[in-house]
Amino acid sequence: MLKKCFVAKIEMVDLLAIFAIFISGIVLTSLTPHFQSPDEFNHIKRAYLLTQGEILLNQIGPSGTGGDIDTGLLAYMNAYEVLPFRPNNKVTKNLVETAEVERWKRDKAFSSLPNTAAYMPFQYIPIAIGLKISEILDLNIRNSIYVGRIFNLFTAILILIFAAAIRPLPLAVYGILFLPMSLFQFGSANIDPISFSLSALIPILFIKYFDEKNKLENRQAILLTILILVFCSSRYNFLPILLINILLNFKKRNAVGLYLSIGSLLLITFWIYISLEKNTGITLRGIPTNEVVKYYITHPLNLLSVLSESFTNINVLKGYGRSFIGTLGWLDSPLPDYAYYLLSSLLLFLIVLSLHINEYRKKYPFFWLIVGIFCSLILLPIILLFVYNNHPTNFVDSLQGRYLIPISIFLFCLICSRRINAARKIMSLIILLLLLMMSIKITVSNELTRYYISGKIEMPSLIKGAI
Repeated sequence: MLKKCFVAKIEMVDLLAIFAIFISGIVLTSLTPHFQSPDEFNHIKRAYLLTQGEILLNQIGPSGTGGDIDTGLLAYMNAYEVLPFRPNNKVTKNLVETAEVERWKRDKAFSSLPNTAAYMPFQYIPIAIGLKISEILDLNIRNSIYVGRIFNLFTAILILIFAAAIRPLPLAVYGILFLPMSLFQFGSANIDPISFSLSALIPILFIKYFDEKNKLENRQAILLTILILVFCSSRYNFLPILLINILLNFKKRNAVGLYLSIGSLLLITFWIYISLEKNTGITLRGIPTNEVVKYYITHPLNLLSVLSESFTNINVLKGYGRSFIGTLGWLDSPLPDYAYYLLSSLLLFLIVLSLHINEYRKKYPFFWLIVGIFCSLILLPIILLFVYNNHPTNFVDSLQGRYLIPISIFLFCLICSRRINAARKIMSLIILLLLLMMSIKITVSNELTRYYISGKIEMPSLIKGAI
């Protein structure tokens, strides 16, 4: 029955594409050293604290907000701190052997994680489950991190399957998910994989549930609102989508969805307020977030100048674009120059071939969702400017291209479609396959070069003597 109602509804293209993401994620989970995704140290700490029942972090240490972390986990993390931002440092046999002996010690020490403390904990649940099961089974820390990564990946894949079962995903969406940046994040322990998947599912549910011809059922309103809450809980720039959900539930006269949406908005607002009041050390700029907010409120022209520079400066936009395609590791492992031109060209062709705005243009929520995604795009640099960016500044240098991936997926689920003519579909599938193959090749090669292949070769003494 489950197969008939769920998996059987998915087209073969979707199954193969999602399977490719899953396999790529498994490969990169094994290949990428632990904690090499941006802030993966703190994402793991946040998930661990969730296993200990700590939801709202309120401990303040010398380096900011944090909590009590297992000393075995901290020792394991310490071994891998030699890799980020040090491209000449590689994974060695000694590093692996030193780290592999670390196990859960049940002794704890305070450690700060201010930049993840501001997030609500929902998207950390899969990693937390993996860590908790591993701790119960007394696995070593190394294998525990692998289990957490796999639970996170598996959850993201299930969400994508759910989305594809409702409506075939546009090939342009798979094109974005096949980029090196996306695949790299799918193989790491962070909140991006679930965010990427939710950004595909939510617009599909909006189009399906808010059809003018159908009545919005309570279970539908509840499901959609919960998913939006989970999504927005770590992507605050998507709060306009929650506001649109309130509006559409009001239009549909669904009291359950309306009250639940309002409650979700109040919950997130309360969480943000508490985070701003309690969380310290979010950045190293030495200026509290509320002071930065006050500055830009009283100097609106400066805010407009920063935003203008961020969206119009060619060099800044080029940086966003490169990190959207893929600047791996802690943004310390760029791809070869040809990769950016090749992959961006393939993705652009795929988007053009997949465009089919008329399919949903006349649907009731389409206009509001487009407005919402535009507002989310504008809010993104503003939030980063207020919370993370250096101050003062000329542009938002804390904006990474990967932050634009959920926005792009959400948008392309609305303006692209699989209902295109046969010729366009065949060309799109060929381009998508080529993009996947090149992306995997480039990503794996980048990982090997960055973390395992040394530039120094020790020549045998016999050859040295001959020379």
